[in-house]
Amino acid sequence: MKKDEASRQAARYEFAGEGEFVEISLQQMEKEYETLVREQNEDEAAKKRQLEEKENQIREAASELEEIGLEPEDYRNLQYDPEEFKRLKADGERLAAETIRFSRQVEQVKEAKGKAESNVSHAEKALEKTGLDAPLEKDEILGDYDRRRTQLEKKAEENRKKRSQIARQRDDAGNLMKRIEDFTEILPGTGEAAVLEADPNRQFRELRSRLQQAKKRSQEKKQYCRKLYQDIRSEFYGKDKCISDILDTLESLPFESEDLDQETLQPYMEEYQRKRESLRKLLDYYETQLENIQHTKQQVADQCMSYAVMLYEEIKSIVQKSRIRLTGKSRAVQMLRIDIPKQLDPGARERMEEYLDSCLEIVMKYNKEAENTEEKKIRDRLAALTSGRELLNQVIGTSKIPVYVYKIDLNEKNSGMKRWEDAMSQNSGGEKFVVFFTMVSILITYIRAAGRRSAGEDPMDESKVLIMDNPFARTSSEHLLRAVMDIAKTFSIQLICLSDLSQSSITNRFSLIYQLSIRKRMYSDKEVLKIGDMRVNQPGLSENEKLEHMELYEAGSQAEIWDWMDQL
Repeated sequence: MKKDEASRQAARYEFAGEGEFVEISLQQMEKEYETLVREQNEDEAAKKRQLEEKENQIREAASELEEIGLEPEDYRNLQYDPEEFKRLKADGERLAAETIRFSRQVEQVKEAKGKAESNVSHAEKALEKTGLDAPLEKDEILGDYDRRRTQLEKKAEENRKKRSQIARQRDDAGNLMKRIEDFTEILPGTGEAAVLEADPNRQFRELRSRLQQAKKRSQEKKQYCRKLYQDIRSEFYGKDKCISDILDTLESLPFESEDLDQETLQPYMEEYQRKRESLRKLLDYYETQLENIQHTKQQVADQCMSYAVMLYEEIKSIVQKSRIRLTGKSRAVQMLRIDIPKQLDPGARERMEEYLDSCLEIVMKYNKEAENTEEKKIRDRLAALTSGRELLNQVIGTSKIPVYVYKIDLNEKNSGMKRWEDAMSQNSGGEKFVVFFTMVSILITYIRAAGRRSAGEDPMDESKVLIMDNPFARTSSEHLLRAVMDIAKTFSIQLICLSDLSQSSITNRFSLIYQLSIRKRMYSDKEVLKIGDMRVNQPGLSENEKLEHMELYEAGSQAEIWDWMDQL
């Protein structure tokens, strides 16, 4: 070894003190020294990470104390008692559970109150229409509401079909009545007696001229009446028995007779008046039917309105349950915002009725244009027009519902709500994953709660499990990983993640880590999955923890309002 090189080597160990002489080579001693230095650095890095975690815990505890409102004087001189801590922790968990339970009960009461007020308002309007000032006594109210409601809803569809038919018959009858009235005006009536004047020749010439003009007008009116009768007969004969009888009676009138006078026409006029009265009764009957159809129409509008209001309330409920307590935030952050009106305006009912009228016109036109169309196609067309989204649009008064999601940025100033479209085009891959994970967690939790509510079961905190394949490919940033864990904790979701990334920023967030490897089986081309080392990050967790239980849920779909009316 050269002198200069030896000097440099010796300078590296000038800090070392005097020790015992060891008979090993310098190269081996340097290797052992480098090993000790590397282990010391790794141990120092581990201690540094532990120190950072403790500092984070201290900051979180300080934040919690600040949120609670405790001053340092309130706890500085207190002695730590493990038993007292366990008792207080149990009391805190119990009080938190009761707070959540009471909050849910308050929400349920508010929801029930809103529905009850809406039902009361509809019931009061219904009472006013029926002429009642107050509800009937209990002994006067009929029971078996489900069967009666089923029968009424079944009649709603039948009355809808009858409505168009009766409306056409009413128009036909009205047109026929007008034409018959015009026809009676041109029939000859009782004339006045003529008075002889001083110049009978001049009077005779005038009367003869008037007679000729009257005959001419009479002949023209006869032709007009005959043509009018033929038009009416070709259009209305056979469509209704009463109308056909009237037309047959008019057919027997002696229009072509030269001796047509009041006495000849009298029996026919009397018969005609009787037929006319029958037609009037028929029109009254159709008016009654139209009133029944209008009542049924109001019931359908009530059902559509209730369904749309339910969707409106459920959307608000989803948004309210999207608040997540993110690490470092003193308050829960709302992760989802759907811009719908805070309250429904008074014109919602009118819009709904106008929209249903337009849907009815579209379906009737569609049915006329395709006479041989199957009933299922017509119902599909009607179902599309009255889908949940279309009815919701009428209630809120717009077809555009902006959706905003919360963007989590490393720089707190850049965090905030963004339109869904902007988030999809501007967010990074990891930020998009946080948005998608938030939406999935919110919707899964909502569907679980809605399912229990529809089944008549009490709400409860249900744990969920999500198995994800390499979710950290774009979500390895510290602030995004922390947000994902906060979201999972908020919605009681256990994450089982498959990944080949081993950064401590990822692995330290999981309680149990398995190292899996694929090995080729000896003397075979098949490969098998082997479980290697296992790491436990949570004290007290069993090392043989396995996923052994699962539940299978059958997915359901929201039925359209016209689907369940077929079953009534």
